[in-house]
Amino acid sequence: KFYREVVGMQLEGDAKFQRGKELAALYGAPANSEFRQVGSAFPNSKARQEFIEWKGMKRTPFQTRVPDPGAGGWVARVNDLGVMHKMMKARNTPMVTPEPIWFSKTTWDIFVSDPDGMHLELFQTVPAPAPKPTN
Repeated sequence: KFYREVVGMQLEGDAKFQRGKELAALYGAPANSEFRQVGSAFPNSKARQEFIEWKGMKRTPFQTRVPDPGAGGWVARVNDLGVMHKMMKARNTPMVTPEPIWFSKTTWDIFVSDPDGMHLELFQTVPAPAPKPTN
């Protein structure tokens, strides 16, 4: 729900829970575990984000900080960070950085957390200022 409604990803896949001994073994889950898997291609890219949700498993949000070694997360470029930030605040999305910051002269950036504590770094690039003439 978070990735569909807040992030705006168009997720594809069967939303029904299913069983698969091989996938359960790969993740160290009990053989009779149920899961569902959906994914999305990133615009203008062959890269995909896949999500696997396990049914009946204990859910413990991550409590990592962005600079912690091994902290999970991903980065995505967005078209309008200001609009996305307002929408996320309206939906009470946990903000790691309360307001967007200028990461560089051309990159506007914010860190948020999904409901399980995974960090998302969202950024927008803007054109660099034109160089000043040298006389």
